[in-house]
Amino acid sequence: MNIMGKKVMILDDQEFSRATAITLLKNKGFKEFIECSDAQDALEKYKKTKPYFVITDIILPGMSGKEFLKKVLEFDPKARVFVMSVLSREEDMRDCLDLGSAGFLSKPLTENKIEHVIYALKHMGD
Repeated sequence: MNIMGKKVMILDDQEFSRATAITLLKNKGFKEFIECSDAQDALEKYKKTKPYFVITDIILPGMSGKEFLKKVLEFDPKARVFVMSVLSREEDMRDCLDLGSAGFLSKPLTENKIEHVIYALKHMGD
């Protein structure tokens, strides 16, 4: 299955982090992106566009990445949400995976980490 034509949502309040994620994903062949800096806005856009997967920061103003993850999964139990954090605390990682995250990534994102995301997506099925 070719996942490269699928829509990707990037949720991070830091423009540099969003740009980095998009550049890395473009280098892997992804073409369509939804960029969000706010979790509430991202939740509304998710409901309208149903992206193939989401990469979200855990630390966001207002609604956290964990809260966003919970709300997206309530709306779409099959959502593929990867949570990333500059603080790779084991407790956060465990919480996100227990909530149903597709994976947990440490910042900064790298080509290698994006390859792990792609590998995971290809093995999740639809």
